[in-house]
Amino acid sequence: MKCVFPSLQAPCEYCDLRGLNCSKTRSSGRKVDNSDHATLPRPPSIPDYVELNPQEQHAIRFLYESIANSFDRHREIVRMIQGRSGPFISNPCLRNAAIAYSAQKLNNLPLVQSSREAFQLSIRKIARKTVDMDHMHGFLLMTYVCRRQGAWSAVTEYMKNFASILQDVVDQRIPGNWFTPTTYLETLWSVRGLNRARPLTGNWNADTIILIDTLDINLENCSQLVVATHGTSDYTRNKIFNLMLYNQDILHTIKTCFSALLRAKQSQLLAHFELCRRKLGVVQDRIRVLEEDPFFREIQIIDESFMLRSYASQNNFEFIPHSAYTGWTGIDPVSQDLLSTYQKFGLPVELGEDLMAYFKRTSGGIRRLIWTRYLRNVVLLHLLELLIQGYSGVNGHDATTKFVIMAAETATQFSLSFTYMNQLVLYGFSLADLVVRYSYPPPLRGISTVASAINVL
Repeated sequence: MKCVFPSLQAPCEYCDLRGLNCSKTRSSGRKVDNSDHATLPRPPSIPDYVELNPQEQHAIRFLYESIANSFDRHREIVRMIQGRSGPFISNPCLRNAAIAYSAQKLNNLPLVQSSREAFQLSIRKIARKTVDMDHMHGFLLMTYVCRRQGAWSAVTEYMKNFASILQDVVDQRIPGNWFTPTTYLETLWSVRGLNRARPLTGNWNADTIILIDTLDINLENCSQLVVATHGTSDYTRNKIFNLMLYNQDILHTIKTCFSALLRAKQSQLLAHFELCRRKLGVVQDRIRVLEEDPFFREIQIIDESFMLRSYASQNNFEFIPHSAYTGWTGIDPVSQDLLSTYQKFGLPVELGEDLMAYFKRTSGGIRRLIWTRYLRNVVLLHLLELLIQGYSGVNGHDATTKFVIMAAETATQFSLSFTYMNQLVLYGFSLADLVVRYSYPPPLRGISTVASAINVL
C-alpha cells in the first residue's frame, strides 16, 4: 500500500488518521512506530476479525484490565467474555455491546452512540441457527447501556431478546458454557436488577418478562454471590451483604406482583386475579424467610430500641401519635462504618471488644441500608395486600413511620454525594402518602380493590 503525505516531515494519511508516529522508509512498505500507542495485534486465524480503532481498543483494554478486576456488577460476565474470546471478540453483537458498556463507564458518549448504532445493525443479522451465549450477554450489556441513557423501550426490547436466548440455554437448545460456577447467578442478578429498575408502563404485555419474573434468587444464591466477590474472611460482613441482596431481589418479586395486578385489572379475567393472589403469596413467603433468618433476628435485636418499638396509630385518621415523631433511631453513626462509604480500611478493634460489639459499632451505615430496604418492602407488601385482598395483615402505619424516620436520618448521615440516600427521603414520604390514601375506609378512599373485582366476577 502506497503512503500519501504532503512532505517528508508530515505524517502520511494512514498514520495521521490513527494518531500514530509515522516513519518514512523509502521502500514499498510502511513502517509505523507504535511505541506510544499500545495496540491489539491482528490475529490472522480468527474468523470475522474486525480491526478496531484506537478508541475501541482502549475500551476493550479498560473492560478487561479495570472492570473485570473491580466490584462492578458485571465483572463475572466480563471475565467470562475475556476467557471465551480474549481481546478479539469475533461476535459483532457482543463486541459492540462490550465497547459501548466500557465507553459508558469511561463517559465517552460519542463512542457509546456509535457502538449502539453498530449493535443495532449487527442484531439484524442474528439467525436462529447461529444464536449463542455471546449474543445473550451482548443483549445484557447493551440493556445496561440503554438503562443508563433512559432508553426504556430499547431496554424492554433487548431484555426480551436476552430472556429468549436464556430460555434456550436453560432448555439446552443452545450449548451453555458459564465459565465459572457463579457466572449464571451473576447473570440472573444483573438482569433482575435491570428489570427491577425498569418503570411499569401499565401495559402488562410490555411490563412482563415471564422467565425473568420466575427466576427468584434465594438467600443461598445471595450467599454464593457475596462469597464470590468478598471471599470468606469476614463472616458478619458477608451475612449482612446477603440480607442486602435478598432484600433487593424481594423488591423484584414485589414489582412482578404489581405488574400482575395491572394485568388483572385490565383483563378482568378470573385466572389473572388468581395469578395475582399467587404472586402475592410468593412475596409474603419471601419476606417471611427473611424475617426468620437467624442473622436478621440478631441485628434486629442489636437495633431493638428502634426496630422493635411500636409506632401504631390510635385510629384510622391519626397516622401516628405526635410523640412518636420525637427522637431518632439510635443506630450507630455512619462515620464509624467506613465500609458503607467505600473506604478501604475499617476502624481497629478496641481492647477487650468482642466480635459482635465491634460489628455493631462499625456497621451503622450498612444496617441503615438493610432497614430502609426491608421497611420499604414491608410497606409495599402492605399496599399490595390492600389492593389485592382488601385488607392487610401487616402493620402498615408502623412500618411506614419507621421507614420515613430511617430514610430521613440516613440522608443526614451520608454526604450529599450519595444521591441515592437523599432521594430516599422523597421516596419514603411518597410511600407514606400512598399508605394514608389506601388505609382509609373505601367510602372515603373511593378506590376499588382487586378483591372487590373478584367478588363482582
